Amino acid sequence: MDIRWANIKAAEHVGNPTFVDNKGFHAMHLKFKVPLIHPNARETKNTDFLTLQADLVYERRDNSFPPPSSDSLKTTLQGIVSRRTLLVYLCGGPGAANPAFENDEFNTWFIDREQPILYLNYRGTDEQTCPKEGSSAKDLVYFRQDAIVADLEAIRLCLDKNLNKNPDKKLQYRLFGQSFGGWIALTALSFTPGGLKDVMITAGMAPVKSSPDEVYEALYKPVIKANEVYYGEYPQDKERVKTIVEWLAKQNDDKGVQLPDKQRLTARGFLTMGRWFGREKDGRKEVHKFVKMIAEDIDGSHGIKQESIKQFATADGAGFKLDKRPLYAVLHELIYCHGPGVVSNWAAQRVGRQQAGDHFAWLNDDFDFNNVRNAGLLYFSGEMIYEFMLDDAGPNMQPLIQAAKDLAQKNDWPALYDKEQLHKNKVPVKVMSFQGDMYVDTELAEITAGMIGSCARIKPQPGWSHRSIKKHTNEVLAEFERNE
Repeated sequence: MDIRWANIKAAEHVGNPTFVDNKGFHAMHLKFKVPLIHPNARETKNTDFLTLQADLVYERRDNSFPPPSSDSLKTTLQGIVSRRTLLVYLCGGPGAANPAFENDEFNTWFIDREQPILYLNYRGTDEQTCPKEGSSAKDLVYFRQDAIVADLEAIRLCLDKNLNKNPDKKLQYRLFGQSFGGWIALTALSFTPGGLKDVMITAGMAPVKSSPDEVYEALYKPVIKANEVYYGEYPQDKERVKTIVEWLAKQNDDKGVQLPDKQRLTARGFLTMGRWFGREKDGRKEVHKFVKMIAEDIDGSHGIKQESIKQFATADGAGFKLDKRPLYAVLHELIYCHGPGVVSNWAAQRVGRQQAGDHFAWLNDDFDFNNVRNAGLLYFSGEMIYEFMLDDAGPNMQPLIQAAKDLAQKNDWPALYDKEQLHKNKVPVKVMSFQGDMYVDTELAEITAGMIGSCARIKPQPGWSHRSIKKHTNEVLAEFERNE
C-alpha cells in the first residue's frame, strides 16, 4: 500500500468513551473507525472499515470517587487533547495487541508528569480487526506498519478536529516505541513528522538499510553465543535435547504430539525455544526447566506425560504464541522488506541453513532425526520464523498459511521509510540500544541511528537488555529524562 500521506482523512470517533475499571489508574476506552485501505497511489477503492480499540490512561485512581460519567469522560478527553500532546506507547510485535496495564511503573512515571498515555491495539490484533478467514496475500499487505502509522495519523486528526479547543496549537504525539514499536516510530518520522513532538525508542532501531538476509546473518551471531552460554550452564542438556527431538520425530509420522490448544510440538518446533534466551538468565532457566522435565518423562515412561504437555502449553513453551497471534508469523520477516525489490523468501530459514553452521543442520529438510545421536550439538534458534512453524501452529494459523507463503515471495513493497526525510529530521529523537540484543542487532541499529537527524543515543546501564523498559522501567526512563 503506497499511501498518499497528505490525503489521510480523520478517523471517526465511534460512540462515547467508556470508563476502564483498573486498580491503579483511571482510563477510558476509545473506538475509532478507519478505512482498511488508506488513500494510496494506486487509487485502490476502499469498501471496508476497521474499528480500532484504544485505552487512554490519564490519572491515578482515586477510590473515594465513583466512576465518571460518559459526559465527564468526554470533558476529560477534551481537556487532554487541548493540552496539545499525547504520549502514544508502541509495543513490540508485529501482530501483538497493546495492553494498557502491563507496566504500572511506566504508567505511573508519565501520569505523575501529567502526561496521559494512549495504547492503541494495532490493526489485526483483536477480534474486531483480525484478518478474515481465507484472507489472501493481497488483503494482508494492509496490516503492515505503514498502515498502523496511517491509523495513528487518522486518529490524531480526529482528536484534533473534534476535541481540541486550542485551535492555534494542533495536537501532537509523543511516541515511545519498544522493539517493533520503534519500527512504527521510524515510519512515522518518515511520513508524518508534523504530527510528532518527540520520539523515544528502546531496543527498536529498525535496520532500514539492510536486506532480510543481512539482518539474519547478524541475528544468528547472538543466538549462537546464547546457546554456548546455555550449554555451559547446563551441559547435561546436550544429550537431553537429543533425546527429546529423537523421540518427537518418531511420533505420528514426524508430526510430534498435539498440545491442548491444538498446536503441535514437533522435533523442529522444540528447537525454536531459544527465543527465551533473549530474556537472559531467566529465559535460560525456563528452557532448562522444560528440557529436564520432558527428557525425564521420556526416559522414565517412554513418553511425555500429559501434565508436562499441559505445563509446556500453558507457559507457551516455544515463546511465539502463534495460535493467539497468527499475524506475527505472517508479518515477521516482512518488517525487513522496507521497499521495492526486497523479498524475504524465508530469509531466517535460508540463512540458518547456509551460514549458521552444523549446529542448525536440523533446519535442513533431509536432517535425520533418527540418527541424531551421531550429529553435532543441536542449537536452539532465536526470534526466527521458519516455514514449518506455520503448519505446527494450529487451526488459527491454517487460513493464513497460503497468504504467508505468497507474501514471502512478494518483491514490490512500498517504502516503509523516507531515508532523506530521516536524514533531515528535526523532531527530537532519543534511542537506547542494547549490546548483544538477540532480537535487534546492535550494529545495524547504530547505522540507523547515525543516519537520523536530531537523534541522541542514550547509554544503557550494564546488564540491561531488550526488555529493560519492562524490567528496569524507572531506571530506563530516568536515563531518558536525564538527557533532556
